[in-house]
Amino acid sequence: MLLIFGGRRGFYGNATRLATGPIDDLAAPGSTMVGIGATPEATEMMPPIFDLLFEMGWRSKTFDLNVWFRNFAQRRYGVDSPSLAAATALMQEHVYNMQYNYGTTKNLCWFENSPQVWIDPQNRVNNATAILQAFRLFITAAANNEVDATLSTFRYDLVDLGRQVACNLFADLLAVHGSEYQRFQFGGVNTTASVLPTSAALLGLIADLDKLLYTHDDFLVGHWIEDAKAWAATPADLALLELNARNQITLWGPDGEINDYAAKNGYQGLVGDYYGGRWAIHQQYIDQSVVTGQQVNWNAYSADLTRFQWGWNTNTSLYPTSPSGNSFTTAAAFAQKYTGNPANYQVLTNTDIEGSYVDIAQAWHVDTGVLTWLCDLDPSCVGFNTNGYIKNSTASRVTAPCDLWLKRAG
Repeated sequence: MLLIFGGRRGFYGNATRLATGPIDDLAAPGSTMVGIGATPEATEMMPPIFDLLFEMGWRSKTFDLNVWFRNFAQRRYGVDSPSLAAATALMQEHVYNMQYNYGTTKNLCWFENSPQVWIDPQNRVNNATAILQAFRLFITAAANNEVDATLSTFRYDLVDLGRQVACNLFADLLAVHGSEYQRFQFGGVNTTASVLPTSAALLGLIADLDKLLYTHDDFLVGHWIEDAKAWAATPADLALLELNARNQITLWGPDGEINDYAAKNGYQGLVGDYYGGRWAIHQQYIDQSVVTGQQVNWNAYSADLTRFQWGWNTNTSLYPTSPSGNSFTTAAAFAQKYTGNPANYQVLTNTDIEGSYVDIAQAWHVDTGVLTWLCDLDPSCVGFNTNGYIKNSTASRVTAPCDLWLKRAG
């Protein structure tokens, strides 16, 4: 299995192919297959994929992959938990059953990419809701004492699920925010009331993820930097090794020659300070633009961004190498915060609003909790349909194979 994508963290993989390909290849006429291997890059993520891959060296016959995933959950968490079994089944069906490439990994977490105003709708992912449901099921398992919430493997997977949920929420929020800013940028519409709260929420989401990552020892950028520094024999070595450790996961070159190729959305400290810092600069320019009614000076923004990025590379501030906080309670609070209030909405079944001109954006999620959260943030949002389209008008209602949620007045 070849992982050549800079170790960018995310959930992807094709378990069906892993479970059948080696057996088919071994049995093929004239087969020259002698073993199974993987490039040791990003091996700290997607535990079931790597577990399955290396188990295939001991198998020569087909087997039931559904049973394998159920047994994997029991082995990993040491219990037969209904919630964890359901979460694992969701991940098997919607996450570990996909084709992927470098483009896939670039779309898995937008905040680790250099800031931009807008997301191309063609870059949508279709499993955001399933990942969110799995995250909630992990929280339910701990809340109902189905699993020991202090178990390291459980906490690791809980935090990792929360990380991907945050990435997906960020993409949806950026789509709404970017659409509202572009109404000003290209149409001259005053969208300050929509841009400012969604801008603040983007930065808040990054900060909340950083807090969640801080709760587990395996998600700390401090380890990455300190491990590199430990090789130093002289002060000059120390400075060079720290610079290279920081540079590899950010600019990868003095001028960003392969910028963000090895981005790390699962490193506390890097997420809050570096990615959060980049987006703070970007949003400052966006916010100032709508408030003043002037277009962004992108040249000035680019210069500020470059200074900030290199400044982080050359900084020598220490990052923690010990976790802080409770993974379960932090994850539960995170899930609650990013769920809207359904009581604020009226539901019209089998109804939609006709015309793409009324769509602010299409979210990756079709979960009504996320969609109410998004709509609550944007004053111009009047509702959404259960296909994930955020609406700015209630005109032209039609019968449709979806439900329409309309924001109640006041």
